[in-house]
Amino acid sequence: MRRLDAVRRRLDPRVRGLERLLFAVVSETLISTVLTDIPRDRRLPGAVRDLVRDHAEDEGRHHAYFRDLLQRLWPALSARERACAGP
Repeated sequence: MRRLDAVRRRLDPRVRGLERLLFAVVSETLISTVLTDIPRDRRLPGAVRDLVRDHAEDEGRHHAYFRDLLQRLWPALSARERACAGP
């Protein structure tokens, strides 16, 4: 969170707040991939795999939502806003 705060402080004030949304997009889409691998790991107890599988299904819905959000958000930003937020 400190690194994200440092990014926020460097951003143009007109796009501040966007970093939090983009952080959520990245986090929510990355965690889905990680969670899909865990239920296949036979080294883990079945109850753990089942719990993570259930959670992964929920995160899959988050993944779809945030992917759709980014597909709509990014083109709506100006070139300047994308240049500020992209890196």
